[in-house]
Amino acid sequence: MNLKNLYGTVVLLLALAIAAPKFSIVEPLPLAPLADLTGQNIVITGGNSGVGLEAAKSFVTRGANIIITSRSAVRASSACAGITGSVGGCNGFPLDLQSPSSIAAFAAMLNELPRVDALLLNAGTIYGPDYRGPYTVTEFPGGEVASMIAANHLGHFKIVIVSNKCGAKRPTALHRMRALGKRLRKRCGKPLALLSPFYN
Repeated sequence: MNLKNLYGTVVLLLALAIAAPKFSIVEPLPLAPLADLTGQNIVITGGNSGVGLEAAKSFVTRGANIIITSRSAVRASSACAGITGSVGGCNGFPLDLQSPSSIAAFAAMLNELPRVDALLLNAGTIYGPDYRGPYTVTEFPGGEVASMIAANHLGHFKIVIVSNKCGAKRPTALHRMRALGKRLRKRCGKPLALLSPFYN
């Protein structure tokens, strides 16, 4: 780089440093008022930490009744206990999305509720970038699958399929998902054989 280019670059950087504060004064966008969720029943998988816990706090302060799940009943209950100053209620339940029996028990509990207004399917697991194994598998209806696939996808899918209270009277995204799953199974047959036990 020659001296002329260097001088031009320095002048440009100084001009930007001087002018930037004048151009960075931006008015924040107004926030829309948050919806009233009084009396709504919302299920949050993986609601004991992170995004799920923050969503639960927001929903409860707006009047919703929350069901938080975690693989540990103690962690789910302590997360609910930590949500204070709330209008709505919070209950913690154990749910291991890698265990078909745990999923069935949780779906049975959901079916006892008068209704479920929303499912926030937040729980999941991931192998970190430096993880070199062993990669675990779990027994699921239809055969062995990777534990991460079972927890992140198949477990949530099974909750949606076996729960009878997860929809309104008009067609919803849930009803469309069930219908799509059945059509795909009929058309594709073998590739979706793993999903067929969900419909039995």
